[in-house]
Amino acid sequence: MRLKGVNCKAHFCIQRQALIATGVQRLIGSPDEEGGHYFTIWAPRQTGKTWLMRQLEQAIKQQYPEEFSIFNFSLGALRGMSFPEKQADFPEAFGRLIKRTIPSHSL
Repeated sequence: MRLKGVNCKAHFCIQRQALIATGVQRLIGSPDEEGGHYFTIWAPRQTGKTWLMRQLEQAIKQQYPEEFSIFNFSLGALRGMSFPEKQADFPEAFGRLIKRTIPSHSL
């Protein structure tokens, strides 16, 4: 198996299928729920947070290709940005920023 940039035949790799399956289930939800749930990942640097999110994205795209459109958006991109509108207009300004970020076919 080859993880992004890592050859697992040559290097030690731990497959985290249970963790990925749990994450997918929490994001998607179950049939008796009205939807999935968001969650946060808190961990020190270099512990696999980004890897996990990429694995969840890949699993959802493979398992539910017709049901979900996924896009990545980092709130870090907002760092240092100034919005010309007053602070109360932030939700609308943020919404416009997201619309510019999402491909039009996903809307």
